[in-house]
Amino acid sequence: KDARSYNMLRHCGTTYSLAQAYERFRDPEYKAACERSFEYLLTRTELREEPGIWGHNYRFILEDRMAKLGGSGLALVAMAQYTEATGDDRYMENMREFARFVVKMQDQESGKLISYFDYGPTAEVPQEDSIYYPGEALYGLGKFYFIDPDPLWIETANKGAYWLIFDRDADKKPLSLPHDHWLMMALSYLYAHTGDEAYNTHCMNIGRAIEHKFRDLDHDMVQAHPDYYGTYYKTPRVTPVACRVEGTVGGVDLCKLAGTDYQWLLKIAQASAGFSMTLQWDPINSFYLRNPRKALGGLKEGIYENAIRNDYVQHNLSGWIGVERHLRAQQGIELPGGPAWSRKVNAENIVFQGYPAPGSGEVFYYPGESLYHIPFTGNEV
Repeated sequence: KDARSYNMLRHCGTTYSLAQAYERFRDPEYKAACERSFEYLLTRTELREEPGIWGHNYRFILEDRMAKLGGSGLALVAMAQYTEATGDDRYMENMREFARFVVKMQDQESGKLISYFDYGPTAEVPQEDSIYYPGEALYGLGKFYFIDPDPLWIETANKGAYWLIFDRDADKKPLSLPHDHWLMMALSYLYAHTGDEAYNTHCMNIGRAIEHKFRDLDHDMVQAHPDYYGTYYKTPRVTPVACRVEGTVGGVDLCKLAGTDYQWLLKIAQASAGFSMTLQWDPINSFYLRNPRKALGGLKEGIYENAIRNDYVQHNLSGWIGVERHLRAQQGIELPGGPAWSRKVNAENIVFQGYPAPGSGEVFYYPGESLYHIPFTGNEV
């Protein structure tokens, strides 16, 4: 059901994960869902014409009297992912419009990306900066530059990344860096474009900060509560865990590109992905819900919370697809997807056929070479 917590950033992030899922499984319903999502998204935006180094027009999401840098950044991420997955370039001009907004939001002297746009008299412009919006915008520019190699996109991204590394984070000890998963993924793309070691170093420093908080097997909390392995906060929640999976997957991508050791990052990603899998609703653990079938496949908020929200699912779906890709690569199997520089001919896809109809007598299964046959009656009492 609709909730106040729904917002367009989560909408864009969810569409991004659907595009990743389409590339992995080639289910046409995922592609169609992305297209419906973009239709809705564009109705929540404003297009303005204004001369500047960014071009003559730019587009931003307008929601609750706010225009957020991260909104246009994640819209760009989602549309770029869709374009990579499908080869359909119908959103090319929309992506340019969102990218121009990111350029407009950059202070040209310092390189800082401004988090909120003062679009007019009714605008609400919070004073604080968002930790995550710059990384979202940089990730969007990094992905889009592979599709549309306009120097303006990479120049903006480089200036923005340098401000984050050498200004915002300059005085922070490496282990105190924010666990910015969007920035880790952005830095992998910027390293692919430039080979700049500053991007490699900062991405690995964020990875070490995550590792510092990672609950390993010898952690006191894990010794007392083994289910806490792979988590971070006092009370583990599924989305913070999933975001770190996404970030460490991006770090593994960068390490493979740079030819450096990535096993320490993959260990974190795999362990944290394993934790979040325990919070996915399935035919066994959903027996006490009023309508179990509606919950199947969703991710609950945490160990003690049952709610499902689109971003809980999105971050985990994205993270799992990345972890699977790297684990299969160790077995010599190349799966579809991954960063633009690593893409090769698509492997044979396994399409998830959906859940069986209630009372059909069929079994519930997960796609893959190992099928988990679990009797499911469809009883929804």
